[in-house]
Amino acid sequence: MKNRKYTTRLSALIVLIVLAAGAYYSGTLVAKWFQNHKNTSPYKRSLSGRPAMKIVPALIKIGEKLPDYSFQNTDGDFVNLDSTISDTTLLLLVNESCDFCIQELHLLSRSRIVRENRLPVVVVFVGNPLTMVSLKRELGLQVQMLYDVKREYCQHLEVHTFPCNVVVDGDLRVLALVEGEISENRLLETFGFRIN
Repeated sequence: MKNRKYTTRLSALIVLIVLAAGAYYSGTLVAKWFQNHKNTSPYKRSLSGRPAMKIVPALIKIGEKLPDYSFQNTDGDFVNLDSTISDTTLLLLVNESCDFCIQELHLLSRSRIVRENRLPVVVVFVGNPLTMVSLKRELGLQVQMLYDVKREYCQHLEVHTFPCNVVVDGDLRVLALVEGEISENRLLETFGFRIN
């Protein structure tokens, strides 16, 4: 009986040692992974720890033309990107699972220059199309929203960090990249509007 009690305690002790060693080893692996990947984050960090500036996707370069693509709009119709852009336009690539993207959509819904139709905006949305439609309705967005089926367009452009804000002309030529968080003043500045 005494041997049995001793064996049970010894087994429990061995299990605890194995679990502790496994936890230590796992923690070491995770720490090494973070150490190796700390400089490959899609965002550069500011001192506050908040994202300060996005890294620009490799295939979007100023002066080059973006490829045309067929998207589904909020009415369920398929439209080409070049048919929705006729003048200098802010092309906003967003993902529904990105909090910063939702914040930018909120900003656009409150933006005076967007509400007054002084700034054309086209949103390419990655995610559930029903979410896209409900966000447009809920925020009262008066912008063209296009659904990127299977995220093919964003993958083709190698956009993996959202939101991605691109200023294009009527020929889909990239004029500027608006990095970091968008604000009303940055929009005015980028598009050359006077701040009243």
